[in-house]
Amino acid sequence: MIKLLIILLVSFHTKIAFAYELKVIKTKGKAAIVILPQKGLFKAGDRISISKNMRKKWTPFMSSKYGITGHIDLGALKYNSSGSEVSANRFNLEARFGFVRPEFEYGPLLILENQSFDFGNGSNKINMTFLGAYGEYNLKFKSESLTPAIGGLLGYTSTELTNSMSGFRVEPYLRLKYFLIPGDSNITLLSQLGYRYDGLSSNGVDITGTGVVLKAGLGYYF
Repeated sequence: MIKLLIILLVSFHTKIAFAYELKVIKTKGKAAIVILPQKGLFKAGDRISISKNMRKKWTPFMSSKYGITGHIDLGALKYNSSGSEVSANRFNLEARFGFVRPEFEYGPLLILENQSFDFGNGSNKINMTFLGAYGEYNLKFKSESLTPAIGGLLGYTSTELTNSMSGFRVEPYLRLKYFLIPGDSNITLLSQLGYRYDGLSSNGVDITGTGVVLKAGLGYYF
């Protein structure tokens, strides 16, 4: 049984600078039991240098505590009120600050929305602000670059116009995080596919909005 004092960022596979791969069997504190790729490479008492650029098989940001991400959101939703349906094109800017706990990511988010409603007599633009929170679970995936996550957001959206509109939003989603240089950089490309439900009210009239939402963005984990 060989015990190596190493810093562990993953539970299963760790690649080190000189191209050997060690399989971690058991850990306790800073001690780990590993399987070597072949006999005779090391003996008990050997000191092994681990490159700071070691790779992680999944969740490349496991050493990160925080994440800042942003998305843009283009597309159309259907809004229904008293049996009447209205289309709304949107252009949204979204910012998130996340707390990272290897498998989980969660935190507050802000969305600045520009909705363009078509009531049949021309386009009516409405600016709205969404404040809420999100949470997601990072799935295990055999890739150094790609981490999928399932999650959702919940919050309150409102506008202050002559006909004010406000209400809540629920949006479950699947998000993909692609790390540009896994292990060396925590800059990510983001894509997200979700389904939005808006439960709004304007001057006592209930309005519901539903539709598929596709987002793209950038992130940085640190």
